Amino acid sequence: MRKARQTKADTSDKSIRSHASVPATKAVTLSMRTPTPNSPERIDPHPQIRVVVLGDVRLYREGLAQLLGHRDTLHVVGVAPVVPEGLNLVTVECPDIVLVEAAVVYKRETLRKILEVAPTIKCIAYGIVDEEREAIECAEAGAIGYVSYEATVEDLVATILSAAHEEFSCSPRITAILLRRLSTVAAKQQDEGSEALLTVRERQVLALVDQGLSNKEIATRLGIEVSTVKNHMHNVLEKLHATCRGEAAARVRHAFLSPAIQKHSFSQI
Repeated sequence: MRKARQTKADTSDKSIRSHASVPATKAVTLSMRTPTPNSPERIDPHPQIRVVVLGDVRLYREGLAQLLGHRDTLHVVGVAPVVPEGLNLVTVECPDIVLVEAAVVYKRETLRKILEVAPTIKCIAYGIVDEEREAIECAEAGAIGYVSYEATVEDLVATILSAAHEEFSCSPRITAILLRRLSTVAAKQQDEGSEALLTVRERQVLALVDQGLSNKEIATRLGIEVSTVKNHMHNVLEKLHATCRGEAAARVRHAFLSPAIQKHSFSQI
């Protein structure tokens, strides 16, 4: 009987200790656990945006990660140098947003490789100093957001939120730079397309016009009549939608076509 009562008492003590420890255990688990994207417990209708911070200066990237980590909408899942750890980290974590330091010389290759591995990831270039050069390089590599070195943390957070919703985001100044670049590229492509319509002889005539030769001098150089030179120039002006011979030559020169025209033309004279 004594042994039975002792066993029952031991069982009761264990039960009390077990129930007493449950709340503490659950609190530690819930407070310490970082839910993964595929976790069944993650039922938040507005899940945190998963962010990876890449940069060559450890103080900058870790400090930035600390600042972003205090935001309820963001979850920094990794911090690393851009090369070589950066690409491996992105591949493993598959974040929503990747912040890439704009000052690193190999950012263009890194951005392209990230988008090759995971095209759905949104890349943001941060710490842009030389806006003209760095913004264009990052844009050509596929970045969707741009943050200058003078931007605040609030600016960066706003850019991250915009990028997460697939919205292009940058300062008005950088926007103007990128629009100018886009306009230049479009004009160059148009000029190249128009130039492709020219015949070999028309290219020869235009190359000589670009050198400043008169119709008579061009006729002598090519061994044709002056009237033929005029006919060729008339066709050139129509095809390039130019109002004068100087404008036609300038368009070709702007499109970096004059050397190619001259090489192609005079090799046949």
